[in-house]
Amino acid sequence: MLTVVYLMATTRLHSAAIELAQAVPDANPTLDGLPGAGLIQKALDWAAGVTLATTVIGIVIGGAIWAIGAKRGSLNWSDQGKTYIFGGVVVALASTIVRTAYNLVN
Repeated sequence: MLTVVYLMATTRLHSAAIELAQAVPDANPTLDGLPGAGLIQKALDWAAGVTLATTVIGIVIGGAIWAIGAKRGSLNWSDQGKTYIFGGVVVALASTIVRTAYNLVN
């Protein structure tokens, strides 16, 4: 008798859980309807442009400093140039990761 009552309670609980799960509305979050969404998109586009420019400038200047240091035999200048190039590459990778994460969310 106790087993029958347990099975009936479990079945009702299971059906109530299914009904509750079906009652939850689907959510599709988006920034389209938010006030200022256009401004957010413009800020992200601007930040991406600045990031690209600083990456290219850092790599080019770093390469020039590295070349000058190597030509003069200055290890300090060569190391500084390598640091600029490494910084440019890190900024490019970080920008790519952030952009990819943002595209996954949208």
